[in-house]
Formats: sequence, structure tokens, C-alpha cells
Amino acid sequence: MNGTSSRMVIVGAGIVGASVAYHLARQGQHVVVVEQAHPAAGATGSSFGWISEGVPEGAPDAFLRREIVADWMRLAQEI
Repeated sequence: MNGTSSRMVIVGAGIVGASVAYHLARQGQHVVVVEQAHPAAGATGSSFGWISEGVPEGAPDAFLRREIVADWMRLAQEI
């Protein structure tokens, strides 16, 4: 970024829109989120995507799942 601030409009307050808005705002951008219903009203709130600390040892995705939990914990502390 060149140090200037821009006005950003994010359409959708699901996990992607909320994350983009959060990170842009942290960078000093002016952000407005527009949502048709309420936050997480669409796919984010309806999906079975969830984060679990229970990771079976030896699972092919065990490392990735542990990293996801660690990222989630860092974000929780940050906000």
C-alpha cells in the first residue's frame, strides 16, 4: 500500500466478507460491509464447516487442523 486510505465496500458479511473487512480495517482502510440479511446468514451460517480441537493422531490432515485451531485462537485474542 502507498500509505493512502481508500473507501472500500464489502458485499456480504459471511466469513470471507467479514475477514476481508477486518483485515482491510486493520490496515487503515475505511470499510463498509453491506449484507442482505444479517452476518453469516448465507452459506457461512448454514454450512457444517466448524473448527474442532479433536484431531486424531496420524490423520492425514492433522497438522493442518492443528494450525487452523492455533490461527483461530490467535484471532480470538486479537479481536
